[in-house]
Order: sequence, then structure tokens, then C-alpha cells
Amino acid sequence: MPPPAPVLLLAVPLAAALAVAVLLAWRLRAQRARDAALRASIVRISHDIRGALSPALLMAERLESHADPQACRAGELIAKSVERAAELARQASVEVKQG
Repeated sequence: MPPPAPVLLLAVPLAAALAVAVLLAWRLRAQRARDAALRASIVRISHDIRGALSPALLMAERLESHADPQACRAGELIAKSVERAAELARQASVEVKQG
């Protein structure tokens, strides 16, 4: 049997390399799709968290204007904590949208 032609010897590794490149491209596309879905979920969750915190902030502001000094201090503490939580949710959403 004659030895294989040099072109055939090159064709097999090139075909294998092309197959690997195609598989890697598919995996990359799938990963990007999963990343996009995850980013969208984080943005929605962040929005929902901020929405859930709004009533707590309103009540804290009502406590801050209360005549009782203890209630006023409690309102300030609650408002500060809720505002911090809302800011963390907002920052997470902004970072996900940027990156």
C-alpha cells in the first residue's frame, strides 16, 4: 500500500482542530446565554428587593417624626439600615448592567 499523501496527513488534524473550534464556539455561546440570563435575574431581584424595602422605609420615616424619642431613634436606625440595603441592591444591579 502506498504511503498516505501529505495532503491527507494534514487534512485529518485540521478537521479535528476545526471540530474542536466549533465545539468551543458552541460552549462559549451557551455560556454567554447563561450569563445574560443570570444578569437579567440579578437585575429583576434587585428591583424586587428595592420595592420590598420601600414600605419599611416609609414606616421608618414615620417613626422618625414620632414624639417619643426612643421611637424616633429606632426610626432613624431602621431608615439607615433599609437605605443601606436598598443601596446594595442598586449597586449590584448597576454592576451587573455594566459588566
